[in-house]
Order: sequence, then structure tokens, then C-alpha cells
Amino acid sequence: MSISVGDPVSSTFPESKEQPFSYSRVDTKKALTPRFREGLNNAPRPTSCPMRIARRFLITGRVQGVGFRYFTQRAASQHGIAGWVRNTADGRVEIDAEGDAEALRQFEREISVGPAGARVDHVDSLEVTAGPAKSSFVIR
Repeated sequence: MSISVGDPVSSTFPESKEQPFSYSRVDTKKALTPRFREGLNNAPRPTSCPMRIARRFLITGRVQGVGFRYFTQRAASQHGIAGWVRNTADGRVEIDAEGDAEALRQFEREISVGPAGARVDHVDSLEVTAGPAKSSFVIR
């Protein structure tokens, strides 16, 4: 079956056994009544919103040429961390990471060990001001 312009939105595909759907209209007069708004105000809300923080890490040791940046990107992805990682000219790895506090603690634990083949001697950590929200973690 092909769908052409002008077919109603409520049509279904031939193999579907479900009833056609349609969009319902919102009764704007009801939506503006105090009783309706009271129901919205009494809706459960999350008790706490995880606060996003940003940290800059500088990792010292045998951290270049051992897959440390890829390891870091994978760890960041697992913990929902956004930011970037790069090698520095002096043989260290620099990481800019942003996420909620617990995720950053777990992330820091992982990068303090590093991948197989790496040797992490020291991790410097500095809390920085979080800038505009980043959406991914990239290797620079």
C-alpha cells in the first residue's frame, strides 16, 4: 500500500491490527480552570536534580601511545560525561569533563587506573566553571 498526499492521518498500515489513531483536541477552557492547574501543580517532582560540574584533569605517566584517549572516551560515554581529551606536547594527557558529581567520581576512578599497557603516576584535578552544555565526548 502506498500513502499519498491527502491520505488521512488516522489510516493504518495493512498488516496492523490496531485501530486507527487520531489526535485529540485539548479543551482550552478546561485547561485554564484552577482545578485543572491544581492537578498539574500536585504532580510528583524529582526530589533532586543532579548538578552538573566540570573538571580539568592532567594525567601523568605512560599515557601516550597506549590507547589512553580511546579508553577515556569509552569511560566518558559509559558515565554520561561530555567534554574532550587530548595529548599534550610534554607527554601527558589532558581531559576536560562535564557531568553530574557521582558520574565524575566514577570517571576519575577509571582514568586513575587507565587501560592495560598504561601506567598512571599522577592525576591532577581542578574544578572549573561549567560552560555551555556539551553533548558529546571527543578526542582532539
